[in-house]
Amino acid sequence: MKIKSAISICTLVVLFSACSSEKDQVFCDCMTAGEELNNHSKKLLEGAVTQEMADKQQVLLKTKKEKCKNYQTMSGPEMQKRKEACKE
Repeated sequence: MKIKSAISICTLVVLFSACSSEKDQVFCDCMTAGEELNNHSKKLLEGAVTQEMADKQQVLLKTKKEKCKNYQTMSGPEMQKRKEACKE
């Protein structure tokens, strides 16, 4: 009986470990949206801003907010872990 319980526990641990390291594509999309917004913001700071550029900034900001809304309260270590998984 104890052996079956130990095997069950080990199986669950392995399953949870595998699930926690999986790539979260929604999170990866959030990171990509943030990078696009940052890159565009840098361009705005480097020179004259046209209305088209300002409009694009608003669209990028809205996209980022939408894609990242579920991750606003995520801890730093968890965010780093998911960010690393996106690179794989």
